[in-house]
Amino acid sequence: MNIDVVTVCRNSEEYIGRCLDSIRENKQFIGKYIVVDGGSTDSTINIIKSYFDVIDEFISESDDGISDAFNKGIVRCTGDFILLLNSDDYLLPNAISDLIMELKDNDEVVTTLMRYVSRNGREALGMSCPSEMSKYNSIYHPGTLVARCVYQRVGLYDVSYRLAMDYEFFSRCIKCGIQFRSVDCVLVSFTVGGISRRRFIRVLFESYSVRRKYFNALFPYQEIKKLVRRLLGGLLGSVLFVKKATYKITQCVFKTRPMVNSHLVERRMSFRRVCLVGAFPPPFGGVTEHVYRLVANFSDLIVQVIDLHSSDEKQIPEGWCGLVCSAPRARVIKPVYLLYQLLTSSVSVVHFNFSTALSLVMLALIPKRKVRWILTLHHGDLFAKYYSASRAIRFFIKQQMRRFDSVVVLSDNQENFYRFIGLHKSVLDRLPSYLPLCGHFDFDLPQDFADFRQRNDLIILASGYPLRYYCYDYLLRYASDSVNNSTRVGVVIAVYGDGDWDWVESLVESSVGLPLEFLFVRNAGRVPFLNMLLKSDVYVRPSLVDSYGIAVADAVNAGLAVIASDVCDRYPGTRLFPVGDERAFLCLLDNVVTSLSLSTTKKKYTQISSEWQSYNDLYIKGTSKN
Repeated sequence: MNIDVVTVCRNSEEYIGRCLDSIRENKQFIGKYIVVDGGSTDSTINIIKSYFDVIDEFISESDDGISDAFNKGIVRCTGDFILLLNSDDYLLPNAISDLIMELKDNDEVVTTLMRYVSRNGREALGMSCPSEMSKYNSIYHPGTLVARCVYQRVGLYDVSYRLAMDYEFFSRCIKCGIQFRSVDCVLVSFTVGGISRRRFIRVLFESYSVRRKYFNALFPYQEIKKLVRRLLGGLLGSVLFVKKATYKITQCVFKTRPMVNSHLVERRMSFRRVCLVGAFPPPFGGVTEHVYRLVANFSDLIVQVIDLHSSDEKQIPEGWCGLVCSAPRARVIKPVYLLYQLLTSSVSVVHFNFSTALSLVMLALIPKRKVRWILTLHHGDLFAKYYSASRAIRFFIKQQMRRFDSVVVLSDNQENFYRFIGLHKSVLDRLPSYLPLCGHFDFDLPQDFADFRQRNDLIILASGYPLRYYCYDYLLRYASDSVNNSTRVGVVIAVYGDGDWDWVESLVESSVGLPLEFLFVRNAGRVPFLNMLLKSDVYVRPSLVDSYGIAVADAVNAGLAVIASDVCDRYPGTRLFPVGDERAFLCLLDNVVTSLSLSTTKKKYTQISSEWQSYNDLYIKGTSKN
């Protein structure tokens, strides 16, 4: 099959060279390449002349707008398919050859994935959605291939439309019964910020004209909504007084990851979208790790993450092509930013991941719209935390939680609390708290831990926040009661986050001179901590409060001997002791260390249950109608 490419330009000296370079790389798979110049007055024509070896036909004359320039190129094409490539966009390497392999003889209009690039180089991945055309222009012509016979059937671009000509053309195709098909091939890199953004009001008027003509739109609701979004973005920018923050909020340009050659997921192609509200690590903890693993395990469904904890070095699952929206650091701005993102998002499911119910205050003024809301609270003892709260607080929590279509239950304690505040059992979904570990962790260990590991035969690891209810002092008392033997035992306490750091410093001082050697690791990152966990022998979690302990499950699956309090549901294979019973903990730990000292067998990695895949059913429940 032959693919002809048409590029229209006028005064495009800044970008035209990059576009022509991409044509040269793909020229062996392009039938005919036509450049239509609208009478440039800068050096654009001179640049074009240096690429005459790849240009089959060049036209330079004044025209009647972009539509007229498109039409001049289309009528000169002879191939089976025509691609309109803007002068500030460019083809990706091998894009045409990959696309030809996906084409079928009966294809009429083929939409592809498109890489968005902002003016400062940030990237995101997008796709056309023909089913949404009645609401807005959801087909991006730079990444869309149109059969030449389609132009012969429905006509060329309407020159009366100066900016929304592509919206009018594809709407006309839909009304004429033209068939659209999507392929998971990234074809074009699209530069954000062209003329349609500079002349925003004109685009709104023309878009409403198209919707009224082809979709019987009686009121310009969609256009007013876009205008309100733009005004809201400007208002937020004037409040922040920071250009970078304004760019993030108003333009929705998110932190980028390296592009992957996506085999993009059939579910994504059927427009099933899930947005997570939470945070990626850092900060490192149970909630952020849970969000990370949700994205890693369900990357085909999750297309957006609203990160409420800004950080310069966020860890994103490798290969995920979704969008990360990072909230400003100022707390007073975060609810407004969350409101803005939820109003402008096109997802069908929003999954909120919070530590406590007080985070629901941010949602009090946010309209729900026709979107499925899911809530997961990761606090381990909600009953104790809110049982003694005032009636007003409990009433507020109850009213807010009733807005959710589904509330994820992680433990019996949580279920009791949700039933206590009056949630109906049909809203509650009992799901496992543990998601399998993702990625490869064969990196170098932190140097202090590596040296510590060499000096000791057996490593006991504990981790958590610098809070007294994590009971790190149990390990100091275990060390003080230990008797010297041939096995050198070392204790590592990894502490992260906010809390009582003075108490931690007192533990450091108290550990000096004890029979066992101690190592305190402060604010270790996600990967360093997981490395330390995989290289340890015993993991302990004697906490008085816990939600589940994702590190407990990781340790069990990694073959460690795991000891934890029975304050909540624990992963199968964990050795439990009564919560708060220090004597039982010390006895159990001594027995475990003794048995490991005498054992010569290696750690056995356990088979992970597939129950965690029930999250897939929870998301599908909210996306199957879209």
